[in-house]
Amino acid sequence: MTGTEIVEKLRMEEKTKHIPIIVISASSTDEKIKEIKELGISDFFVKTSIVPSDLSRRVNELLK
Repeated sequence: MTGTEIVEKLRMEEKTKHIPIIVISASSTDEKIKEIKELGISDFFVKTSIVPSDLSRRVNELLK
């Protein structure tokens, strides 16, 4: 399964449709980012430019 398919499956299931999802991907085209964000993810980080402290902060925000 692709990441997009995994997100779609999680959003379809009652048990998992409300969990926060952070996507970390090397696919950073505007079109791809827009497509994945429209699936209802919580955030998106590009692998090649991720700042660990930003990711950590965002995870903490979502889990509180």
